[in-house]
Amino acid sequence: MSTPRVASLGYVTVAAGLAAVLVACATAAPPSATPPTAVTTLDVYRTLGSKQCEGGGQSLDQLAAELTRAGVPVRAASCGRDGRMRVAMCGASDGRIGIYTIAAADLQRATRAGFDLLEHLSDARREACAPAADGDARR
Repeated sequence: MSTPRVASLGYVTVAAGLAAVLVACATAAPPSATPPTAVTTLDVYRTLGSKQCEGGGQSLDQLAAELTRAGVPVRAASCGRDGRMRVAMCGASDGRIGIYTIAAADLQRATRAGFDLLEHLSDARREACAPAADGDARR
């Protein structure tokens, strides 16, 4: 009675060679390659200053320009609500905020410009920007 061969020597040699090539490719890096630098970002906010029944206040773009003037590049911008309860009364704040993603290294400049960390508003939420009276949707 003969014993069946489990694997021939040729398949074992090919598999070992393929494994060696894959390991070499995975660990090799060009000598001039530098690892990418990860930038830690965070979200800051500021009230738009708009009022119930009246609107008004500043636009998302106007507040972004204030950050830029303070030396803080804006990576992304969105609208939101602060999530706080308030009386329903014309002339009272409507809770609309501008939310901006910035580099963590720029936080001090942003706070000097009047912005605060979004994480300080535990009930805040992002929402679509309401169209302004002039049709600008980034309000």
